[in-house]
Amino acid sequence: KKNIKYKSKLVAKQSSKIAEKKLQDQKNKKRKLIEAKKLQAKKAREKKLLEKKLQDKKQQQEKIAQEKKLKEIKEKNKLDAKKILEKKLKETKIKEALDKKIEEKKLEEKKLKEQKIKETQKIEQEKKEAEKMQEYINLPEPEEDNNINKVNIPDGLTVNVQEKQSGSSEFNDQETVYIGQHEVEILKIQYEVEREVAKYWRPPEGLSKDLSCAVNVLIDWDGRVTQVLVVKSSGVLMYDISARVAASKLVLPSSLYGKDINIVFNQ
Repeated sequence: KKNIKYKSKLVAKQSSKIAEKKLQDQKNKKRKLIEAKKLQAKKAREKKLLEKKLQDKKQQQEKIAQEKKLKEIKEKNKLDAKKILEKKLKETKIKEALDKKIEEKKLEEKKLKEQKIKETQKIEQEKKEAEKMQEYINLPEPEEDNNINKVNIPDGLTVNVQEKQSGSSEFNDQETVYIGQHEVEILKIQYEVEREVAKYWRPPEGLSKDLSCAVNVLIDWDGRVTQVLVVKSSGVLMYDISARVAASKLVLPSSLYGKDINIVFNQ
């Protein structure tokens, strides 16, 4: 009986151990399963995190690549715009240079045209002046009269005679230097010139009595008038021509031979 009890206890004890072991195995299995699930979840999280990092990195790289591409496009556009601007500037400069040349050519043509008109007008003026002078030259010469007292000097006629100053190219009626050493000699020369002017000078009629014309007369040593130039115009062409024609015909006193003088014609 003792053996049977002992065996029963032993079997029960063994059964209990088996049950405990089985329970422990189940616990271990469950624990391992939980740990496996945790590990799987951890790996899943790590994988997801890694995938996210890779995705973020990829997106970052794509963003960098896109920004780089945009930058390149901007730089290209900027370069293209610069080239276009440079081209436009070049075209503008070429156009401006061409326009300038065209304008210069127009101005030159205008200048030449104006010059031609002036030359034509000058020729016409000289032609008219020559024709008028010829009319005066063709007027009948006054009869020679050796009697000085019979030459009438018109009322108001005055003739100032001055010797041209050396180096002076302009007439200055404020610095008149009369020919002659003494007052009597001056008056005599003045009178003789006035007589000659009265013979040949025929000023146009109907003009103002305030007109005055100064002519430069060059006399050679034989007493011939070799040059007559208007040095101070009256402002009236016919008046100036009449003075030139008269001066060219003057027979001047010997005291004026070889001199370069100015004669002022006043009415």
